[in-house]
Amino acid sequence: QKQLETLKAIVPADKDLDEFLRMVQGAAATSGIEIRKMASGNIVPRDYHYEMPFAVELDGPYYGVLDFFGRLSRLSRVINVGDIAFSGLGPTDKTKVPQRPGTTVKANLTLVTFFTKNDDAPAAAPANGKTPPAPVKK
Repeated sequence: QKQLETLKAIVPADKDLDEFLRMVQGAAATSGIEIRKMASGNIVPRDYHYEMPFAVELDGPYYGVLDFFGRLSRLSRVINVGDIAFSGLGPTDKTKVPQRPGTTVKANLTLVTFFTKNDDAPAAAPANGKTPPAPVKK
């Protein structure tokens, strides 16, 4: 029972989107980086779980970004980081958000988290393409 509770914290049954965003923003703030943009992608169904991807743009000191990744790895929820692209900030970079002193890199990446139940997903169609018969009431 204790192991099951631990697994539910790692891959929750619900999306818990607000809690996930708080966890990521808290890790970023503690690491001294700024998340400039975080856009959710389409939920991807898998055999036993759902994947919820986010496209993220962040900037800050290089070692702050590394600390951010370390903090993500220690969170209670499983979070995969992928598609990382680093670039430097030059004096001619035009951004809508002013850069902070000490900011040295900009990163674009994808964060993926997981959950086991999706209330928004339509019911899966049967493999043979036919609709199942309606249940009979007695």
